[in-house]
Parts: sequence; C-alpha cells; structure tokens
Amino acid sequence: MEENYYETTLAKLRAYMAQKDYFKALEIISEELKMPYMPKDFEEELRESQRIIQKALQKGEGELSSEEIAVYLKGDSYKQFLAIKSLEKLNLRDYLDLIRDYLVFDGDEKAKTVLVALLIEQEIGEELTIKKRGLEITFIPKYVENVAFSDAYKEGVAYLKDKLENDDPIMYKMAVELLGNYIFSELPLSVSEEEGLFYAKAIIVYLLESFGKPEEKEAFLENEILLKEREALLEAVEGLKSA
Repeated sequence: MEENYYETTLAKLRAYMAQKDYFKALEIISEELKMPYMPKDFEEELRESQRIIQKALQKGEGELSSEEIAVYLKGDSYKQFLAIKSLEKLNLRDYLDLIRDYLVFDGDEKAKTVLVALLIEQEIGEELTIKKRGLEITFIPKYVENVAFSDAYKEGVAYLKDKLENDDPIMYKMAVELLGNYIFSELPLSVSEEEGLFYAKAIIVYLLESFGKPEEKEAFLENEILLKEREALLEAVEGLKSA
C-alpha cells in the first residue's frame, strides 16, 4: 500500500475521534487490524485509539443507538460486547425482540452469558431461548438464581475459605474469583451444591499446579479427594487450563 493510504486512513480516524464518533472510528480500526501487514507507527496509533475508545465507553460516552446495537450484535465478538455494554444501561424489556434473535444467533457465547446475567439482574419474566454449546436452553431470567446468591457458590466459597484463607489469602481470593467465573459461565443453567464443591476442589488443584507446588498438590489429592472422583477432578483441571 502507498504511504498516503495510511496517512489518509489516520486522518479519517483522527477526525472521528475528535468528533467522539467512536463507532465509525472502531469500524476503521477493526478493518485495518485484520490486515496481514501495516507499518509499526500506524498499528500503534490504531491500538492506542482503540484503548482510548474502550475507556470512553466504560465511562458511558458514545452509546450505541438501537439500530447500531442491532448491527453490532451480529458483528464480531468485540462488537457484540460493545452492543451488550450499551444494553446494560437500558430497560431490556424494550429490546426483547432483538435479544431473542441474538440469543439464538451463532454469536460469542461469553457475550451471550453476560447478556443473560443482565436479564437476570433486571428480573425479566419472559420465556427466552439461548443457543449455547450446541444446545437450545429455554429459561425465564427472573427465576434463574444470581451467581453470588447461589448455594453452589456459597458451598464452594465456604470450602475454599476453610482450606486456603488462613494459609494463603492470595490463592484464596484467586480461587473464589475462579469459582464465581465458572458458575457464571454456566448461565442460564444452575450449578448444584455438589458441583460447586467439586469445582472448588478442582480450582485448588489447578492453582497449586500453576503456582509450582507439586507436593502440596499431591497431598491435597491424597487427603481431600476420593479415589472415585480423582479422574473426573483432574479432567476438570484440564478444562480450567483451557478456559
């Protein structure tokens, strides 16, 4: 590409940034970052502009219109998250047709899960269907338990507190966060108390392995894990590594 192509592209990007038209700016950034080659200075400005936009959107600047939300929900993962970020501040009851279409669309499953959490938070009482992990799951958000209040989370946290808090408070905090993330990732499905406890144990094994503590890991497996659940637990640890 010629030198003036990059100059012209940056001029357009800077103009949109100055006008705080962040979504047109993101269109440019998204398209350019797909290219196999670009000058280093050009790429650096694209990525710096992207960081500025992300901070602005977190502050609630440059919200998407209803039409833009509909378009972004059918875009790449980054655009889907931006659309859901805008929906977060709105009354979702006014967007249920759009949400219904998106939940069965072959979109980013993590983004869909975030949207499900928002629906639960707003206590939406309509029946909805989500396509996730090859399944179609029908649920009513109002009746899906909030992760922080679930028995699975409470049971798992109690176990982690007993095993880690006094000896390793940093690992304890990390373990609680990982447990919450796991239960959150299952939405709109609920996790049982038994599963919460099981994953709390898997998370301890995972962290001991990650922190390079093989002796503590083996001692934990020997003392805390029933032989019949050891294989399943180690499989769960592998899943945590790839999450």
